[in-house]
Amino acid sequence: MEVWLSEFGYDTNEHSPNLAPAYGVFDAEDVQGMWIVRSFLYLALARIDRAQMFMLANSADDSWNKFATSGLTNCGGSPACGSNYSPKKSWYMLSTTHSLLNYTRLAGDISPACGGACRVVRFKRDTAAAAGAGNGPAAIYAAWLGSKTGASTAVTIDVSADARSGQSAVLVRLTGNSTTGLQTALPISGNKVTVVVSEVPCYVLLGVGLKPQPPSGLVPPIDPPVAPACANLPRGLNCTGGVLGSFTVCPGGQVSQCADGDQCVQVSPGVIDCKPVPGAACAGKPPGLFCDPAAAKPGWPDPYVECPGVAQYYCPTETPRCSQSGATVSCNVSF
Repeated sequence: MEVWLSEFGYDTNEHSPNLAPAYGVFDAEDVQGMWIVRSFLYLALARIDRAQMFMLANSADDSWNKFATSGLTNCGGSPACGSNYSPKKSWYMLSTTHSLLNYTRLAGDISPACGGACRVVRFKRDTAAAAGAGNGPAAIYAAWLGSKTGASTAVTIDVSADARSGQSAVLVRLTGNSTTGLQTALPISGNKVTVVVSEVPCYVLLGVGLKPQPPSGLVPPIDPPVAPACANLPRGLNCTGGVLGSFTVCPGGQVSQCADGDQCVQVSPGVIDCKPVPGAACAGKPPGLFCDPAAAKPGWPDPYVECPGVAQYYCPTETPRCSQSGATVSCNVSF
């Protein structure tokens, strides 16, 4: 029976209960990236068949809610977004890891060679899966410290299991602005390499004729051009003046409509709410709650209004019938 893990992840908002906390020289995005990569490496060691992290993009960039900032990019396409799918540091770290470990299989845990919190894991290139994918490293060693103290230590890794004539080694360190990491040539002495290992995983690539690749450079955010209709409007949703229930999606400029004849109410810059037209429900009424039959919709629970602010509400779906008692309402079961 296969074992799948779905899902795991870490938030970057400092108020989230699922936070990857900043510490030492690392900010929350650094910690999120290294913890996601370390999680995948530990899952490989545990022989989990499949695992997926949550998720590609934040659902909101400034939210305190659990999982709202667990994305690899900032959010896009909603009023809560401060940017449009700009890659976070974790995106670069995971992208580098994916491209390096693609077409490899776990070949063993050699962590006892360095002891303590140090972990070293060996991956071998799967030649069958990599057919047609070009040349790549014959073996990859992933190394990291499983601590959370900002520590680092020099580690000597025995690579004799993958030694061959003409072999070279390349060290790849993960960074938050390159999809290829930071790569440098690594000397091999007596079939061993020595690497300074930190809590951010690094990789030692072994193969014939390997050479360090330059950093990929920053990946720009996916940001559409600002439409003329949005020239003076904030990012998000904006009610369209003069047309009941219509709103503009910025920066793209698409025009949409509230459903069921609702009116568009601008809550804050870039944030709207679609509310039923309250009619004359509060006319001549004292402060309180009043059933509002004029705002009823087919198939919906009965509406009621809070006066004098004309705030519209609905009875719960379990008890949809609104009945009036003085300046308050009750929602009764409808049979």
